[in-house]
Amino acid sequence: MHVHPSASNSTIRSLRQFLVKSAPYIVIASILLVVIATLFPFNFSRDEGGSLRYFFSNFKHSSHLGDKIKNIFLFIPFGFSLTCFLQVRKFSLLLKLVSVIFLSFILSFVVETLQIFLPSRETSPADLFTNSLGGFIGFLCFYIWKFKFVSYILTLIEKNKNRFSFPIVAIAFLGYLATSILFTVPLQSANNLSTWDLNYPLILGNERTGERPWEGFISEVAFADKAFSSAEIERVFASQNWWNNVDTPLIGNYQLDRQNYSDRAGNLPDLSWRGQLPEITDDRGVFLSDRHWLQTDTPVNRLNQRLQETSKFTIITTIATAKFQQKGPARIISISDSNGRRNFTLGQQGNNLNLRLRTPINGVNAQYLDTNVHNVFTDKQFHKLVITYANSGLHVYVDNLQNRYNINLLEVLPKEDRILYYGLIFIPLGALLAIVITLAKQQFIRYTLFYAGILLPTLIVETILAMSSGRSFEIANILLGMLMTASTTLILKLQIPFWLRNKVLNFANHKT
Repeated sequence: MHVHPSASNSTIRSLRQFLVKSAPYIVIASILLVVIATLFPFNFSRDEGGSLRYFFSNFKHSSHLGDKIKNIFLFIPFGFSLTCFLQVRKFSLLLKLVSVIFLSFILSFVVETLQIFLPSRETSPADLFTNSLGGFIGFLCFYIWKFKFVSYILTLIEKNKNRFSFPIVAIAFLGYLATSILFTVPLQSANNLSTWDLNYPLILGNERTGERPWEGFISEVAFADKAFSSAEIERVFASQNWWNNVDTPLIGNYQLDRQNYSDRAGNLPDLSWRGQLPEITDDRGVFLSDRHWLQTDTPVNRLNQRLQETSKFTIITTIATAKFQQKGPARIISISDSNGRRNFTLGQQGNNLNLRLRTPINGVNAQYLDTNVHNVFTDKQFHKLVITYANSGLHVYVDNLQNRYNINLLEVLPKEDRILYYGLIFIPLGALLAIVITLAKQQFIRYTLFYAGILLPTLIVETILAMSSGRSFEIANILLGMLMTASTTLILKLQIPFWLRNKVLNFANHKT
């Protein structure tokens, strides 16, 4: 059905009049959206009187990548509606920009301050930046909407497509494919160890605060700054003095007994007892409990720095639990500062082995992707564990090379976050594909570019992510990427308004 341009113009004018009249209410609604999303269920508590010391001590947490992206999207409606409101008040462009960023920061600061008094929330200085960035993006979205930027470009290209030769179209398509490769870089680096804190100590059997005790025996803990090969891991299980038979130099090697708590590699500080001295002794290791645990006197800076640089590691330990139903998780090995800040933790949660690894996507407490290996603690015998990490792949070996558990951190992302990350890649690619298709003159070439442009980037992205992390192809990821790319392209190609098309064509004819 043909829509007359005057009818379309009338609809647009009605929409603009509605936004002008409703701008103050939309701003209020966007503020309420932020307040509900960040402060619900409003169970405020005031444990330490709200002093400045209490404020600054709590205003130091860090959020993971998923939270940062969600914060940006949460403040986009506020930035958009506030810009609309200021447009009605005829503010200058610069004053609108400054006002949107400043008020987004103020709203974010108020919310973050109130979150200090919510037991279920953690405040983060980074949220002030991401929230303000969301307001700024909302400002940009208003002007993109106001001037119909994307549709204008597509219509203008449509008018001048006879000027674009096949080589130009081919170069544009190759540039589009190259962009898909660049978009994989953030996801490839999302699970490196670049965010590790260099100033955390090594703790065995507890947290630094003494609030997550583990009860059991431990006879050795060793670290390397690369992932051991299968041959090296086999030698670890085959020999008692395995450290003499591996090719990779160790950064730390604690062989624990009743008297020796020093690093045999000579790189890390000595371990010393916290709490009371243990009464239970065993020639096979040291006994840890809520009354006594081991901790280095100073941070393990060299270990933290090397693993931060390589983003790979191997951890070897021999342990025996004294209780099956320990929770918390109970900390066996931890490189951490407190219950809420860590680089790495190996713990026991019931019968399961629990691992927490700090990455940009996993947050400062490494609890966003909380991973478990089930039924490791089903007896009280000693078990030798070898844990390796490289390229998002976490591998746990229990007692032998064949008893292996594989965990890929990209695969354990919650579905909603995986959709979010893929949307950040494939929705912009869909917009670029719409422009590339519009450059082509012949319908056959357009269809070819459309189908190739949907399929090839998803295959490129999935191949790069699968190869870099050592995982298999995921058909669901390919289909998700194709759906997002195709939907975005079709929406932009099919929804160019008649009134805008006529306006641009008339403008181009007038210029020529």
